[in-house]
Amino acid sequence: MAVPPFHGACPLARCRQGRGHPHCGGCLAFPCALSARHFSDPAHGDTPPGARIERGRAWAEEKEERKAVEIYSYSDFVEGLLAAGFALGGSNAEGIYTLVPWDWREQPPYDTPVRWHTGDPETDPWEWRMRVLTERDDIAYGKVFFKKSGYITRAWYPYFLAARRQGRTLFEAYEEGQVSREAKRVYEALLEADSLPAHELKRRAGFSSQEKAPFERALTELQMGLYITVCGRQQKRSQTGEAYGWPSAAFCTAERFWGCGLFREAAALSPQGAEEAIARQVYRLNPEAPPKKVQKFIRG
Repeated sequence: MAVPPFHGACPLARCRQGRGHPHCGGCLAFPCALSARHFSDPAHGDTPPGARIERGRAWAEEKEERKAVEIYSYSDFVEGLLAAGFALGGSNAEGIYTLVPWDWREQPPYDTPVRWHTGDPETDPWEWRMRVLTERDDIAYGKVFFKKSGYITRAWYPYFLAARRQGRTLFEAYEEGQVSREAKRVYEALLEADSLPAHELKRRAGFSSQEKAPFERALTELQMGLYITVCGRQQKRSQTGEAYGWPSAAFCTAERFWGCGLFREAAALSPQGAEEAIARQVYRLNPEAPPKKVQKFIRG
């Protein structure tokens, strides 16, 4: 029997590419309604119906045996991060996972030009933090794991939202005693602007120059709760509008950073199901991850 010709854009390809997977078997939602509908046609190799779904499952299992990712440049880092879905931002994996597991004092475990704090945007992981925010719209960066820096991709952010926020707004969480008064002050100040650098956010939230520690704790609390995220950096401005001093991180709400669509995806996930999905991915990346660490990594 002749195979019908294919016409038009493939919805499976669009979905897979949007989630950063090389094939459908790498997605935690697989098999989904979309794949089931497209993978039940004997004319396209589904003999018996669903055969490609089974092959996808087998490909997913092969990920367990892949060798460690090696990073030689910024593009390698982005590719590895999109495949992993999340990673610690520094050299310390905290028992979970990082893509650059050596610090500025150490030699890499393989021959690579990647070094910390050289200022080279192609090979300095410190520079990659802001570069992903400037050049991409599918990676978030901030203090999201163990009160330390980390990355979460667009494909995985809904799972962490479901696990940590569980559908609550900040104000609902505050009423339940889950958010501090200081964090609420910072969040309310940020709501009045699209984004604000840390120095200006501190001023608008009413923190004095002697209140650096409580302000920093509030920023970390909000990032860990996925209420706000880093969205760039900005220098201070003089009264004449001239930039001066070292730039500081700029923040915006997670809703502004990602848009409403991602939050609808998170709302469709159960907190327990989201936690289980993240845990499976953690163990794919690091089978030796300590269970208690994994739980803390997921819940924040």
